Amino acid sequence: MKKEQGNTGLMVLIIILVVLAFWWFVKNGYKLPWQTAEAPAIQNTADLDATTKDLDGTDLNEMDIDLNELNSDSSSF
Repeated sequence: MKKEQGNTGLMVLIIILVVLAFWWFVKNGYKLPWQTAEAPAIQNTADLDATTKDLDGTDLNEMDIDLNELNSDSSSF
């Protein structure tokens, strides 16, 4: 019974440390992995035209080649 209480206290301590670390990172402005940068808002038609041009110029076949290469590299682990 005493061993279970010691493990529970250790788990509570670990949880408190994780919460404090998370709070410290957020407070100091660190970005977490799921906090991605947002694209700038489109304010006028020139911005929309530039974004459309960038997207139209993207070669999807090149992206597929890179993804297939990454997939084959990761499957060798």
